[in-house]
Amino acid sequence: MAASSNCRATFTNSKQHCRAPGDWAHQHDLQSGHAASEVELDREKARTLGVTVDSVFATLQTYLSGLYVNDFVRFGRVFKVFLQAESQFTDKPDDIGQFYVRNSEGGMVPLNTLVKISKMSGPNVVTRFNLYNAAEIMGAPARATVPVRR
Repeated sequence: MAASSNCRATFTNSKQHCRAPGDWAHQHDLQSGHAASEVELDREKARTLGVTVDSVFATLQTYLSGLYVNDFVRFGRVFKVFLQAESQFTDKPDDIGQFYVRNSEGGMVPLNTLVKISKMSGPNVVTRFNLYNAAEIMGAPARATVPVRR
C-alpha cells in the first residue's frame, strides 16, 4: 500500500473511531508527500567490481549522515570527531555520484556506477509500534459541551 493510501486509510479510520456524542476534533501525525530519494544498489555489479555491500552503505552513512570516529582531549576538554560531507556536496540526490568507495584491489569506484537514484515521496517520520508502521491519533472535544441551566 502506498504512503498516500496509508494516510487516507488512517484518516478515514480515525474519523470512524472518534465518533462519540458531541463534536470531536482529531488529527494524526502520518503525513506523506515529503520529497525523498530512493537509492537502489546493484549488488551483482558491486560484487563484479570487488566492492562489498557494507562499504557502500558505510560510505553513504559517512557522507550523508555522519560517522563517529573517536574522542580527543585538547585544552582540558574532550572533543568528539565525526566525519560528514559539507552540505553543499550533498544538497542534490545526484551528488551521490561524486562519492567513491574502495574495492578489494584498492581502487576507487564512483558510487554512480553502483547505485540507481530515483525520486519518490513518503512520510518525513515513520512511527512504529511492535515493528509495524503506526500513526498516532489524537482526539479532544472540539468545544465545551457544558449544559446551560435556565
